[in-house]
Amino acid sequence: MSTRRFAPFLTIALFVIGMKVWAQQPTGAIGGRVVDSTQAVVPGAEVSAHNLETGLTRNGISNEEGLFRFPALPAGRYDLTVNMQGFKKVVISNIKLDVGSIVDQTVVLEIGQVTEQVTVEANINTVNTISPDLGAVVGEQMVRELPLNGRNFVQLAGIQSGVVPDTHGRSTAGGINRRSGIAVAISGSRPSSTAFIFDGIPFKEHFYGAPGTLQPIDSIQEFKVQKGFFTGRYDSAGVINLVTKSGTNRVHGTIWEFFRNDNFDARKFFDVGKLPEFRQHQYGFETGGPAIRNKLFWFASYEAVRFFRIGQGFATVPSVAWRNGDLSSVKTPIMDPLTGQPFPNNQIPSTRFAPFTKQFLDEGFIPPPTPGRENLAFNYTGQAPTVQDDDKWVWRGDYVKSDKDKFFGRAIYSKSSLVARSPLKGLDDDTPLRGTNVVLNWTHVFTPRLLVDGRVGLNRSWMALALLPSRDTDPIWSQQFKINNINTSTLCNFPPSADIAGIGRFGGRGDCIRPIDNDYYYMADLNYTRGKHQMAFGFTVVDKFIQQLAASWTQGAFSFTGSPSGGMFILKISIG
Repeated sequence: MSTRRFAPFLTIALFVIGMKVWAQQPTGAIGGRVVDSTQAVVPGAEVSAHNLETGLTRNGISNEEGLFRFPALPAGRYDLTVNMQGFKKVVISNIKLDVGSIVDQTVVLEIGQVTEQVTVEANINTVNTISPDLGAVVGEQMVRELPLNGRNFVQLAGIQSGVVPDTHGRSTAGGINRRSGIAVAISGSRPSSTAFIFDGIPFKEHFYGAPGTLQPIDSIQEFKVQKGFFTGRYDSAGVINLVTKSGTNRVHGTIWEFFRNDNFDARKFFDVGKLPEFRQHQYGFETGGPAIRNKLFWFASYEAVRFFRIGQGFATVPSVAWRNGDLSSVKTPIMDPLTGQPFPNNQIPSTRFAPFTKQFLDEGFIPPPTPGRENLAFNYTGQAPTVQDDDKWVWRGDYVKSDKDKFFGRAIYSKSSLVARSPLKGLDDDTPLRGTNVVLNWTHVFTPRLLVDGRVGLNRSWMALALLPSRDTDPIWSQQFKINNINTSTLCNFPPSADIAGIGRFGGRGDCIRPIDNDYYYMADLNYTRGKHQMAFGFTVVDKFIQQLAASWTQGAFSFTGSPSGGMFILKISIG
């Protein structure tokens, strides 16, 4: 076991490189230039950005260069309004602002009365001409409508170029991951080099590099896969930047149920008779609305997964004759390791069985062949049921105090249990998962040129891999087999493992893993506009606690190669 406590560390960054300083925030930015019909700049124009769903309004004034900027805007749809004495009022309607995106809009004013209005439907250039960031936004419609087996949002990230999912071999047949999520490698980097950011707070677990919490995909408004050249804000090879849905001035909600069973499945090659039982339910809801119109909003979401499948497992086990020491069917002489002479008729007396071997068989770790399959290569078959229960909750509240102050808080909690049985005793899995992610955010506008965005957050993940469901009730296997000087922890209470050349592995699993992450984040960004320059100052303080238990072959591993006896079933031969 290893425990690491990281003292809080401080990161400070200064950027004077244009608008792209907001490109990796959990928000977006709207900016541009105000000009007249001759393309001359118009300073002093009143500019406002109005969120069509929540009523949030941000006001500003074009500077001496005719430029205006609205950083740290929540993703959504906006109307941009420009007023200037001696010119007609211009409204650019329905601007779609995505997470991590920058909308650069040139507003052309026409001479006229202020009471006159020109309304233009937004037609934003989708080609990023401002920053070198590469990436694509996965919007709400795509999140909602694309079919996903298991409904994990990271599956959608995998459809982007240069993004490769990495499950570490831990996904069930139903596509539901046993761990907290699916790690991804971006642009050829390691999966651990990808940053997952949820509402401005990292939510990655450190053992596999996957998301630290499970969340209903219907609670995600959108996310952006970012790659390419970043500012100094992140040191990751790639960033997956997510935004939770929030309440709006309109009450809305969705209820869903996704259902699969064996009646819809095709027959597999080895299926005999009735198809193995299979049930998969994913059901839940998301809803949100106003508590106080244009001021206070709420949002909540819940999803449950109930997964049950009976699989058919196959294994090669020694025949009944071999179990009794009768290896007369083996043409190779079976040598007595004590005398160097062959056993008569390749039959081993029961008095020569090692105590470990006898007990290993008596405990049932090596079963006899299934009746009727004695002469087949895979002569043992049994049922291998898998049961998984997931529960995921999301809560969010937004408060718009004024056009200068906006607050929001969001909490995610998920728990999951998966028990995957094996047809062979001792090879069962019990994989519990827990995840919590919390963020509190405050955005304050001091002046149209100066804005601060601060947040605090918690990311906690706990998981355990390859534990036995019966670890609390089983005997201490090291004591049971009289194996001294090894791990006696009930957490990793595996039976010993026996690896028999030419047959297979029996007994307990090799790995026992339990990583725990507790990360506390304190972050702030200050954005300042001066002429054509955008300056951003920021700091991040992280209080990180990581505890990892990672043990292998905790109760002993025995390998039988057949030498020096020359036999395959050396497990039955005493070596002392």
